[in-house]
Amino acid sequence: MFVDNSFAKNNVERKEKIYINSVAIVVEAVNMWNSPDSPENTGVQTPFEWLKRLCKTVRNRLDNF
Repeated sequence: MFVDNSFAKNNVERKEKIYINSVAIVVEAVNMWNSPDSPENTGVQTPFEWLKRLCKTVRNRLDNF
């Protein structure tokens, strides 16, 4: 009897991609918050502006996923 594990393998690979992207988003968010002279952080930044920019970054990453 032959069992095809390609679906399970693809599912695991997809989960790994999601985890890697999630970590990348968190790291990028921390960098955006900690680095006031980065191109994204021109001027005074409120927590709301930071959150709005983070959401935009997440949307862009999900569009490219």
